[in-house]
Amino acid sequence: MFFVYFVCNIKCSWELVVLYLTIALVLLVAYEPLFDLIGVLKQDEINTNDSYMLGSVSLLRVAVQCVPILMLLFLNKDKLNKDKDARFLFNICLLNAAIAIAAMNSPYLSRFWIYTSCFQILMYPKIFNKMNKTDRDLFVLFLVFFYILFWLYEISNAAALNNFKWIFNYL
Repeated sequence: MFFVYFVCNIKCSWELVVLYLTIALVLLVAYEPLFDLIGVLKQDEINTNDSYMLGSVSLLRVAVQCVPILMLLFLNKDKLNKDKDARFLFNICLLNAAIAIAAMNSPYLSRFWIYTSCFQILMYPKIFNKMNKTDRDLFVLFLVFFYILFWLYEISNAAALNNFKWIFNYL
């Protein structure tokens, strides 16, 4: 993960977004050769017939990881590029979105975006402070509303959470 520091310290631009998305889409269609290469390096055969290795990941989870790309539409990139911390956080969130897109057909590989998704929570306040008040209020409202919908959808589809009962019923 040492290379992430250098990758994420470059200036924010649409070219960077296109580069990340291109690499992600190439990796998305290259699972078989990628797993073959890993098998050769490990000197072991990887079972790609396993549903955990080549299954599917919820598209909503991938969409949530892509929110920073949408935020770029509302940002003045010059303001963002002047603040090193905000630039680093934004770029690592773009990297996170690219990893999510590249790994969306493999639950096994989708674990990698967990390592960079924690930076989103640090990025939002920095980015919101760079927006004008109208865009910021609109975007915060949009973000909170859709995260609540996403959370409700995820909980309703998790069998382990469907039998929720209030703790007060047991008192």
